[in-house]
This record gives sequence, structure tokens and C-alpha cells, in this order.
Amino acid sequence: MSNATDLFDVLGNRYRDANRISDAIRKQDDLRAKSLGWSGEREVERWRNERYSY
Repeated sequence: MSNATDLFDVLGNRYRDANRISDAIRKQDDLRAKSLGWSGEREVERWRNERYSY
């Protein structure tokens, strides 16, 4: 391969990675907006109480 081809591959990979990161951030923001009022701590406590209450 030539140096130019290698350079284009590297730049293409960086661009693709940047797009994937941007997409992931957008998805996380969307999920965070939908989960208003949800508390992971309360959920874990509820699961533990259900599991260990006989």
C-alpha cells in the first residue's frame, strides 16, 4: 500500500469512530431524557427486598 492509501484509511477510521461516538452520545441523551424520575438506587433496593423477603 502507498502512504496516501494508508493516510486515507486512518482518516476514514477516525471519521467513522467520531460518528459512532456522536451517535452513542445522542442515544444516551435520548435515554436519559426518557428516564426522568427513575432512580437506580430505588430499583436495586426494591429488587433486593423482593428477593430476600420470604
